[in-house]
Amino acid sequence: MEKPISAIATWFEKLPADERDNAAFLIYSGIAAMIGDKDYDWANEPGDAFLAWLRAPAGDPAAELAKLLLTREHVRFTLIDDFGTAEKWVEAEARNRAVLEKAQTDPSLSHLIPTAEKILARMPGHRDAAIKLADEWRTTIAPLITDERIRKWYDAALFEGITFATD
Repeated sequence: MEKPISAIATWFEKLPADERDNAAFLIYSGIAAMIGDKDYDWANEPGDAFLAWLRAPAGDPAAELAKLLLTREHVRFTLIDDFGTAEKWVEAEARNRAVLEKAQTDPSLSHLIPTAEKILARMPGHRDAAIKLADEWRTTIAPLITDERIRKWYDAALFEGITFATD
């Protein structure tokens, strides 16, 4: 049985490089900080870093499960739910403008200015592609990573190589 994380990685890898980088810009920065990826630079092809992390073995099935669930929910939350419809793009632009305005008036937040400016500058050119990407995720990947499918994979992975004595 194919690992669900492999289905995500294969789908992600097939995206055009610019779409892959745009998606990873949203997804991988938080993961990189959490796992301590010191080589990661969000301004330099983040899609490659995210893909490398997806493809890297996590270890035992419990670690693979944690990685899969983190990926699924983080993609859903940061990409699909936040940028998957035109309405969400309007909300996202308003949020980013509010962050920029606050950062420009609060010295303790000034480190957020370059990121907010970069996000706002990139938004108009990426709206349609992101909505298409979200639709594709919903139809091709989401059905492969439902709780039920993950449970079947996880149970199979836990018992792989184990034989049970029979009478």
